Amino acid sequence: MRYLIVLLLFFKTSSSLAQVIQEDSADYYISQLNWTSATVTSSYIPKIDLNNFAQKLVKMQSKFIENKLYEKITDTQKTLAIHVILTQRHDYTFKLSEEGYRQNEDSITKYQIHHYTKDTLLGIFYEFNGLKWYYNLNTGQASISKDTVKYIQQYWVKKLKKKKIKYKPKT
Repeated sequence: MRYLIVLLLFFKTSSSLAQVIQEDSADYYISQLNWTSATVTSSYIPKIDLNNFAQKLVKMQSKFIENKLYEKITDTQKTLAIHVILTQRHDYTFKLSEEGYRQNEDSITKYQIHHYTKDTLLGIFYEFNGLKWYYNLNTGQASISKDTVKYIQQYWVKKLKKKKIKYKPKT
């Protein structure tokens, strides 16, 4: 009987410990997200590739990950990566394959508008699942407007509520 109690305590403790370790891993992976975590690459068709940290967050089986991601979605350095991660976790019309993301047969980016001054290409506007951003080719920096961040925040509030995902957005 003692062995049974010890065995039950061991399994109870080990599952709690595994959850704590997974939460710590999620915090670390989220802290490593930035503009380079989700990048647009192109041979003929633009696609979005995720780095290793972002891919681990997509695959992580956890009931707390949406809260952690949602808490950081207003950090414009992480917004794109978090939006792509949440899209992959909850919107199955967007599929991750070895070739990158595809929405049905279409390219991931709904549009690319090239920004020119005279004959010089300055940057490119992109859109992925409602998130619009600008990539400046001269500086190598990307940017998202505050209005777009608010739109994406509201998009995920509605989407997660509709899917009955348990999360607690901080207001």
